[in-house]
Amino acid sequence: MPKTIRRLAAPLLLSAAALAPAGELRLDNGAVIPGTLVSIDATTVSWKADKIGKISVAKSDVKDLQTTDRATVRESLHQPPQDDCLVQVRD
Repeated sequence: MPKTIRRLAAPLLLSAAALAPAGELRLDNGAVIPGTLVSIDATTVSWKADKIGKISVAKSDVKDLQTTDRATVRESLHQPPQDDCLVQVRD
């Protein structure tokens, strides 16, 4: 690949990556909401949707959540928040 094309391609690829949504929230009703994870507590997922802003969704209504963001996860109301943890949930 010629140097000129490589010089032009790199910034374009980086720009495209910056425009991609950080995550996707899928609900039981089939809705797919692009955005970023804000927090998860005992009963609720807080999500900053790209088009509509911050929303709160009952965890029971969430089918799938994919994100690369870090967020505070509270295991129960009587424990301090865990600021840095990896959560993987399977049925």
